[in-house]
Amino acid sequence: MGEITESIREILEIIAITIVYAPLYIAMLIMVWICSRSGITRICRTTMRIAHIIYKIRKKLRDVFG
Repeated sequence: MGEITESIREILEIIAITIVYAPLYIAMLIMVWICSRSGITRICRTTMRIAHIIYKIRKKLRDVFG
């Protein structure tokens, strides 16, 4: 029973990481690229907010999945 629960937890973690991280990382990379190319400070601030949100989500996922 414990092995099944552990397998389900691992599968859910992989799905959560794929669904949550991929679009956020892609968006952040695009924002960083635009910011570095243009030097627009508002976009830089937005990029930092997105990075902070990603950090919070990662921390919550770590707390949930161990």
